[in-house]
Amino acid sequence: MSEILEFESVGAGGMDEKARWAGVKGWDPLEWGMGLDGARKALAGAGVRFDERFMAKDGTTHVVFARADGWRAVVYFDAEGKMTQILFESPSLANEKDAIASVERLSARFGPPCETRPAAYSDATRTDTHHVWRNATTVLTVTVAHYLEADEWIVWEGYVPAE
Repeated sequence: MSEILEFESVGAGGMDEKARWAGVKGWDPLEWGMGLDGARKALAGAGVRFDERFMAKDGTTHVVFARADGWRAVVYFDAEGKMTQILFESPSLANEKDAIASVERLSARFGPPCETRPAAYSDATRTDTHHVWRNATTVLTVTVAHYLEADEWIVWEGYVPAE
């Protein structure tokens, strides 16, 4: 299996940032091209406890689990069982420094994002900023959201196959 993004470690033994990012093809132990059955086996083999939810309205399936660091994960599969997205959501964070730490962790590993932009749907109650990395197989978008009234921060790390 090629290098898959690992959240617990930062270095990859002497590889430069571009080489590390170029090798990312999903999230360990999941890799693009896996179907639902393969993902079940990979998660179970990695000791990840998960729930599976079938969405009757559109025939899709969501596999839900918690990462070791407390982030909630949802892996989306289309009606044919093809993995279409891997999404992680942070718990509520108290300050911007904690929210930006996710971007800094990925930047330390893969270099700076290729794109950073405010989200078009930001409004008077919430501001979002997208940080995007792209390679031949994966688009990673880290969205840092600030809920202004509650003064809390949420971060989403979303992985989709590159088109």
